[in-house]
Amino acid sequence: MTNSEKISLKTNLVLECTKVLNKKASTAKQAMDENQQQANEYGLPKDRYDSFRTQLLQKKDLFAAQYQKIVEDIKLFEYVDSKTTFYKIKFGSVVITDAQNFFVAVGMGKVVIDNSDFFVISSKVPIFNAMKDKSAKDTFVFNGKEFLIKEVF
Repeated sequence: MTNSEKISLKTNLVLECTKVLNKKASTAKQAMDENQQQANEYGLPKDRYDSFRTQLLQKKDLFAAQYQKIVEDIKLFEYVDSKTTFYKIKFGSVVITDAQNFFVAVGMGKVVIDNSDFFVISSKVPIFNAMKDKSAKDTFVFNGKEFLIKEVF
């Protein structure tokens, strides 16, 4: 893979991840607003055993926490330099192994780019610790399985 192809792939990964996170943020914000609106329309509790409004406000708070976490994750992507390639695995690296492809950024799960699966992982998960600071042609073991690193960029 040429250097320009690597940069293009990393840029596409960042764009796709940001798009997915923006969609999740929009959904969480909408749910948060809907619960707040329902609580406002319901008004004050009818008696001391009426907990419907309280439940709506608790749901709103849960969606607000989710929204805040997603916004923080989106901000982390500002620190990913898609124009830079790395030789050792660290935050912002794309790692191609003999079994799976990884993108070290925030924990998001699987993203498909150019018909290839990439697992977007956080730098705080155990598999990252197993591969941290390794380079191409190195191996690492995770959960008893050995991975051969084909490329890092």
